[in-house]
Amino acid sequence: MVTFTITGIVPNTNGFDSYTYKISDTMTKGLELSESLAEFSIKFGDKAIDVKPVYKDNGFTLTFDMTKYQEYVGQEITITYKALVTEDAVNSQTTKNSATLTYSNNPKTDETSTTPPVEEYVYS
Repeated sequence: MVTFTITGIVPNTNGFDSYTYKISDTMTKGLELSESLAEFSIKFGDKAIDVKPVYKDNGFTLTFDMTKYQEYVGQEITITYKALVTEDAVNSQTTKNSATLTYSNNPKTDETSTTPPVEEYVYS
């Protein structure tokens, strides 16, 4: 098993009717992610947050409407989860995990931006 951690900051959503904050993660061959293995933990500061990931194609998406979490503005977001390292990782030169963040960027529209993928490499 390998543990991944994603960190961020709860954004200030003043002026927004809704604020998308969506984390998407996709594993390559050699890593297996499933609901039974992941052991998700989501915290805003020291407070556990109950948001369920949607699993798809050996990855997940976590979506928050940050307008509902404004009491945590400026606090750290910490998301941890686990994936299984499979036999395919041994036969691969590179096994990696790639995550992106899609977020609202205009309070007058539903326009969003997506960060470039952040990749973590797993070595066997």
